[in-house]
Amino acid sequence: IIERLERGGKEVVLSTLAAPATVRERKAVAELCSDARLVEINDLTAVYVWPNPASTVMNLSTVVKNAGDYTIQITDQTGRLLLTSQNSFMAGKNDLQLPVNKLASGMYQLQLLGKNGSKTIKFSVLN
Repeated sequence: IIERLERGGKEVVLSTLAAPATVRERKAVAELCSDARLVEINDLTAVYVWPNPASTVMNLSTVVKNAGDYTIQITDQTGRLLLTSQNSFMAGKNDLQLPVNKLASGMYQLQLLGKNGSKTIKFSVLN
């Protein structure tokens, strides 16, 4: 079970593995993550990107249930593929930095693909 919190028009999703126990703790996490986009995916307990908007580097953190190979794709609003990254994640928390400094200012989509599903996260770049 996960919990969805709204904070300033942004949604924060907490997994049972990382969810704070009290309402006060959940609100504190939502406040800390106000510039992050956190989502759930089948094999992934949590996926989040920050800062949003990004200018040079975007951080991606994920918690995966099972070790395996995952593909990250960044596309523009027309669906044109701009970046592909193949990654081997270990079970547990994984952190990556994705270069976005060569992307023009605008809206983009990051798609994280695993063998048990995929998730798309919208983000923006401001140069």
